[in-house]
Amino acid sequence: MDPRKDEHQIIYDLLEQNRALLEENNRLLKKSLRRSTLSFILRLLLLLLFLGVPFALYVYFIEPYFHSVGESFSSLDQSLSVIPGWSQFVDAITLGRAGE
Repeated sequence: MDPRKDEHQIIYDLLEQNRALLEENNRLLKKSLRRSTLSFILRLLLLLLFLGVPFALYVYFIEPYFHSVGESFSSLDQSLSVIPGWSQFVDAITLGRAGE
C-alpha cells in the first residue's frame, strides 16, 4: 500500500475495483445466460426437426403408397377367394398355425 494514501482513499480505491469486477461479472453472466437460452432454443428446434420431418415424410409421402399396397392385397385376397379350393387351403394353414 502506498503510505501517502489515507485510510479513506484506500477504501475508496478498493470499492472502485470491486465495482469494476462486479460490472464485468454481471456482463459475463448476461452473456452466459444469453448463450444458454439460445442453446436451449436451438436444441429444441433440432429435436422438433428430427422428430417432425420423418413423421411428415411418412404421413404425406409414404403412407399413401402403403395404403394403395394394402388395397392391392385386399383385392388380391378377394380374387383368391374365388378360386375353388382356396378357402380349404387357407383353413388348413390357419388350423396348422393354431396348433403350434
